[in-house]
Amino acid sequence: MPYMLRHSYATHQLQKGMNLKILQELLGHLNIKTTERYNHITYISNATISNPLDQL
Repeated sequence: MPYMLRHSYATHQLQKGMNLKILQELLGHLNIKTTERYNHITYISNATISNPLDQL
């Protein structure tokens, strides 16, 4: 599976709430730290999303 496809898949699964350990197994990562990199990217993305209710 090409890197970009794996990267997109991992990021989207974490955004949907997939368990990090399950994602690690699906991606075949031996070390959880490798999978945690995708979680960091998701955290940054979510931090930049604004809530329209904050404007009220």
